[in-house]
Amino acid sequence: MATPQGAALPIILDLTVKGGKRVFNPATDTLGAGDNIKQSVASGAITIGSPVYPDSDGTVAMGQANASNPSCIVGIACNAAADAAPVGFVTTGPLELTTVQWDAVIDGVATGGLTPGEVYYLSDANAGGLIPSADAAASGLANPDNLVVVGRAVTSTCMIVDVIDPLPL
Repeated sequence: MATPQGAALPIILDLTVKGGKRVFNPATDTLGAGDNIKQSVASGAITIGSPVYPDSDGTVAMGQANASNPSCIVGIACNAAADAAPVGFVTTGPLELTTVQWDAVIDGVATGGLTPGEVYYLSDANAGGLIPSADAAASGLANPDNLVVVGRAVTSTCMIVDVIDPLPL
């Protein structure tokens, strides 16, 4: 689509490509659909939308930003998986889930999915959980050793996954 010079581009919510990366939508896409979508085997049950880290045996598990659980996040699960089942994860770029799926992994009272413009961090309270930046200091995530950026919400259903692990303050 051509845009007159100097004109603002319209915001389009249903794109095949956002930010130079293919949008992965688990409702319509299959695992391995792009170079930013990897596949592994689940170590324990994994909830769709959960940040995952590589376990020592080559599988992936739900991450948590605390001393007893690794926080080297490699992406966000783009399907739910039982223990030892295949699980896909988006390593970078956009991930589109429903508001209900996002609500299931956001710590606290979440209704309506992601908050556009909000940065989301790895939860230290719940394995596989996310916490919005507005709540990060209150949850104890002000500790630089635990501060792992997972991504930024573009819409209530789309997050640009961009893991920064850990973020020094």
